[in-house]
This record gives sequence, structure tokens and C-alpha cells, in this order.
Amino acid sequence: MAGRIGAMYYRTELNYLDNNHSLDVAVPIEVSYLRGKENHYLELGIGMTPWYENYISLIETPDGTRVKHLAILAFGRLGYRYQKKDGGIFFKLGFTPMVQFNDKVYKYKDKSVVPWAGLAIGYTLKN
Repeated sequence: MAGRIGAMYYRTELNYLDNNHSLDVAVPIEVSYLRGKENHYLELGIGMTPWYENYISLIETPDGTRVKHLAILAFGRLGYRYQKKDGGIFFKLGFTPMVQFNDKVYKYKDKSVVPWAGLAIGYTLKN
């Protein structure tokens, strides 16, 4: 078994004169099951990511008021992990499709399932 928690903060300045910016904050949480031999593993996981976004959209709000969304994304993981049994650096590659639970999700507002993939390098503490 493996666990993961992360954080993302992203701010984009849209106009420096009037402090117009967009803001995204996300916190992915995941639990994974590793199955394999030696240093090679199949990784199966499930998780969720609360995602908050705050921006100005002239399409959604023609008067230019701020739009704020909190989306809950669920995701699965099917991947490969190379990890030594005694800890240290690991590498992994996975397919991680996301599913939204409400009608608004960052950049994918017209889709309920978003295909996604990832590549990661990390560090495992010794057992």
C-alpha cells in the first residue's frame, strides 16, 4: 500500500494595472495498491482532488465579476512503478482519468470524464 497527498497553487496575472488575476488551488489525495516482484510493480489507485478556482470570465459574467468554483474530482490510477524494496528514489508512469462530481471543472466544463496521464519521480523512506 502507498499513500500520497500533494498541493498545487497557481496564480496568473491577467492585467498588472488593476490586479486582475486568476487563482487555482488543488489538494490531491490518493491511496494505491502495489503488486509485483523485485523492483517492478503494477500500481492501482483511487483518489480525490478538491479544486478551487477564482477568476474573471466575461463569458460567464458579462459584467466582469469574479467567478469562484469548488470542484471535487475523483480519479483512478493504472500504472507502472519502479521502486527498490529498501527505499530511495522511485519512478512511475500512469493513466489517471478524472471524473467530476459537479457541473464545473477547471478547463473541462463540458465533460464529465477527463482522460489524464502522469509521470512522477519521488522518494520512499526505508521500511
